[in-house]
Formats: sequence, C-alpha cells, structure tokens
Amino acid sequence: GQGRNGISTKHLIRVIRESELEIAHLLRQVRKGVSAETGGTQIPWESSSLMGGFYFYDKKPVLPVDPPDLGLEKLKQEAAWRNWQKKMVQNVEMMKKIDRDAAISSETKVKAWEKILENFNQNNPYSKQDEQLRTYIETRIRYWHSVPGPGKNEPSLIKKKTARKTATKKQPKPRTPSWAGHRFRSRYQTVSKKAARTVLKKYDFYDSAANKTGQFKNKFQLRKIGNDRVVVDLATGLMWHQAGSRDSMVFENAGKWLRNLNQKGYAGFHDWRLPTLEEGASLVENRMRNGNLYIDPVFSPNQRHLWTGDIQQAQHYYVILFNYKGQAGLFTYPPWLHVSVRPVRSIR
Repeated sequence: GQGRNGISTKHLIRVIRESELEIAHLLRQVRKGVSAETGGTQIPWESSSLMGGFYFYDKKPVLPVDPPDLGLEKLKQEAAWRNWQKKMVQNVEMMKKIDRDAAISSETKVKAWEKILENFNQNNPYSKQDEQLRTYIETRIRYWHSVPGPGKNEPSLIKKKTARKTATKKQPKPRTPSWAGHRFRSRYQTVSKKAARTVLKKYDFYDSAANKTGQFKNKFQLRKIGNDRVVVDLATGLMWHQAGSRDSMVFENAGKWLRNLNQKGYAGFHDWRLPTLEEGASLVENRMRNGNLYIDPVFSPNQRHLWTGDIQQAQHYYVILFNYKGQAGLFTYPPWLHVSVRPVRSIR
C-alpha cells in the first residue's frame, strides 16, 4: 500500500467503521475489496475456530441486574434458529431445481447461489447443517463459474484451414473425435470412501493402498497453442494444463486461481476447472516415471499433488498424490491445507 496502512489493513478498518456485519461476512467484504484493488493478485484468507457470531461494534442488550430464568429464552432462541435453518434448507432445495434448468444461464445461477450464501452467512450455534450447506453452495458457485455462458463458443483445438470461396464446393463434414476410450464424470459430487475405492477398481486406476495392480492406459499428446502448453489425453477426451499452478494453495484460493486463469483465456479456453476424482486418478502411473513422481513425464514435475472438486464428507476434499513418502493415489485433505492445482477441461 501507499498510505499509513497496508491494503488489507486499510480495507479491514474501512469495513469495521462502515458496517455492522458478523465477522465471517465482514472478512468476505474485506477480501473482495483487497482483490478488487490489487487486480486479484492479493487474496486475504482467514482460519477460525469461533463457535458463534462475533461483531466488532458494541450493541449488546442491557440485562437487568437480577435476570429472570433464561430457560424459556433459550427455547425461544433454539426455535428461532430452527426456523432460520429450515429457510436455508428450503432456499438450497429450490435452487437445486433451478440448477437443473438448462434455459437459465450460468451467470444467473452464480448470482442466485451467492445471494443465498450472503443471506445465510451466520453460524447456527445449534447445528452444523448450515456449515455443510455453505460448503455445498461454494462448490456450486465454483462449478458455474467454470461453465461458459450462452453464446461463448469455446475455440477449436485444431485450427481449421480457411475454406475457399466457391459456389459449388461442399463444406467438409465435422471431424469425428479421435478418442474412443473412457468418458469420466465431470460434475463434482460427494463420494463415500467405499464408492471411491469402487471407482479405482472399475477403471483400473493405480493406488498404492487400494489398487496396487492398476494399469490404466492414457494416450497423452503434448501440444502448444499460442504460447501455452496443454496435454491432450486421447484415451479420455480430456485436456490438461501442462504445468499447473506454480505454488500450492488452500482450496478456496484454488477456485480464485482458476477464475483468473479463465479470465485470461489460457490456450484460448475459458472453461478450465478442477478435475473430479476419476479424472485426477487417471493421471497416476503405476511406477515412478517423472523423477520420483508417479506421473507421465509429459507433465511438469513440480507438482506432487492436486486438488479435485469432489468431497468425501464435510471439510474433506479428495486429493491426488503423485508421491508422498512412497505413496501415490487417492487421499482426502481438509480445505485449509496447501495443495497444487492442475486445471482440466473436457474436449467436446
């Protein structure tokens, strides 16, 4: 910053003075302000163990010297929170139906999910359901941010030759995709540990703990599009970012890193996203092939792990490891740990 305080401190002081928000909502406003001022290059984040709401401003109710029995008051508070929680569930269920409507744009869905997140930003002291729902909402927001809006046609992987202007020459037929292998799920889900192991066996993915005999075969091709490098897998119809993120990061910042990548249009595309656990697991080789990593040498050797968008349970995301103390395969991490990002997109 240029003034008395740094940029984060400046926005924190501003929001404290100008608002009466609960701390979680307040810090999100600070994060938005800092991101906007720095063009997305500085993203504050926080770690919290608060059990209830906290406010900087002092507007505590004045209690009588000899308070009456608060048993009834506590029951009223619990009833109010139950009603609040019920409304949050109703909003999420209604939005799930809207999510399935293909006629509604991704931008509209993002705004609707963000509105629900804003309206229900408080922490219910009598339930953890609100925390789980907020995690789900944030997952939907990340997903719809990665989906191109209507009319935004993705650029072609292969540049076509300019057709000659002739009145009689017919246009060539669309090329059939050259891959004929597996098509993996691309939408994020909550996947149990048992179901994840079933996936490893189904596709014969290598995992040092759950499937040591896995021998899934990829068909990688390194391609250069402009100044950007991508890896196309003809066995799965996926395109991977060849290098991935330079640094590892917490899960929340992974979503912001991807949005920045899509805004720039890496390799001419705007629909890069985190892989699902199936897509990520397909990269794990059954032996060390890239230095001491269980991944094909066509990829940059700087990443020992990568985030996926799938959840095992609340606050536990699936992560793909390419070597950690001799182990490789599918693991779960909490979102506050630092993990690398290797974006992927489906070739249509």
